[in-house]
Amino acid sequence: MSENLEISTNQSNVWDYPEEDPNYKGNSLDPILNTGPIEERQFTDIFWCILYLCNWGILIGIAVYAFKNGDPKEVFKPYDSFQNQCGVTGSVSSCPYAFIQFSTASQYTIYCVESCPSNNSTTLTTCDGGTPLSYQSKQFNSICQPEDDAQLESDFKTLSNSIGLDNSVQNIDTVWPVTLGVIAISIILSIIVTKLIKYFASYVIWVTYFSFVALLCSLGGVCFAYAKNDNILSGWLYGIAYTSWAFAAIALLMLICLCSKIRIALAVMRAAADFTNDVMTAELVPFGVLIVTVGFFVFWVFSCTYLIGCATARQNGNTPFPSIKINESIGWMLAAEIFGFYWNVNFAISFCQYVIGSACAMWYFHNLGKDLHYPIAKSIYRGMLYHSGSLALGAFILTMIKMIQYAFSIIYKCLKDSVMNNKAAEEIQNAVVAVVHA
Repeated sequence: MSENLEISTNQSNVWDYPEEDPNYKGNSLDPILNTGPIEERQFTDIFWCILYLCNWGILIGIAVYAFKNGDPKEVFKPYDSFQNQCGVTGSVSSCPYAFIQFSTASQYTIYCVESCPSNNSTTLTTCDGGTPLSYQSKQFNSICQPEDDAQLESDFKTLSNSIGLDNSVQNIDTVWPVTLGVIAISIILSIIVTKLIKYFASYVIWVTYFSFVALLCSLGGVCFAYAKNDNILSGWLYGIAYTSWAFAAIALLMLICLCSKIRIALAVMRAAADFTNDVMTAELVPFGVLIVTVGFFVFWVFSCTYLIGCATARQNGNTPFPSIKINESIGWMLAAEIFGFYWNVNFAISFCQYVIGSACAMWYFHNLGKDLHYPIAKSIYRGMLYHSGSLALGAFILTMIKMIQYAFSIIYKCLKDSVMNNKAAEEIQNAVVAVVHA
């Protein structure tokens, strides 16, 4: 009896992990998990929850400082050719707009005016004492932008591009309605597709797959038929035909080998559709998170804009566009704003994923007999009260990875020119960047 026990003990020590043993049937399940997610929870990663709240305190403090001391309208006011900041400097304080009199794209004179001229007239009175010939224009960022004149528009575009102000910035006022329309259409289509997946996913997948195979076979057949009557291109046509048939055969072979996995994938898709149909409020979670994120983004943009408004403006050569000189303290606050932005966005994404995953777990055990009672609301409550620290920790790690990627991108741009003639150094640099961004 003792010999048999010793043999059994020795056999159990062969495996490095119990999961390697073919007779392993798993560890005993805690009875509290038999009915689904744990109801009585504890706080997790409290330190990171406190740190995340401190991050918000810093963002709010920076915003208060920026709104109190910043004036973005004054900082971004344009300059004339006489070193006066339009709408700010005493002699031109009543003229907030810059009017550009072009001789050529590189030769021009800038004047401060009270308003941008809306039509062509003989002369234009400026606050600088000049009397340039006016042209039809529209207001763009306190600058009179020419319109309905191809040559003047070309000159203005050349001037804008010379300092990095391209048409994408100038046309943002016409782009935003299209962007909102695309977002609305995408939301509507996503809802429709989610509803249809439950009933038509299998048909769509199988029809698409067999249609692809049929298309390859048809292409091969057409090329083979034409190859018999075309002596010049017969070699190419036969090659295309045999290649198409080969790909069709490979596709069918993959279908045979992966048929069970495809069926599992379709079952997962149908289960996801069942979940969204049973827990319809789950579809509102991404939209709610999106609305909150957009609200935070608006707050963040205003904070950064007013924070830049605390900087010092100076003339950028002989252009109307000012350059901004940012001191060290403002630079650190901007860095904190950027870090806080990414941390909050990653937290919002993580929270959205947690809420849907938690509700899905509750829904799964609902099918085993557990009562399904407001799963989304319960998940939001648990996530905010008990697990916000863990979510903040995960979001912090993702943010740090993004910051490291940005740091390496800046280093790469700084060193790119210096390693142009060193092939080995260039390959090493490209490899490091690829690993960091992987």
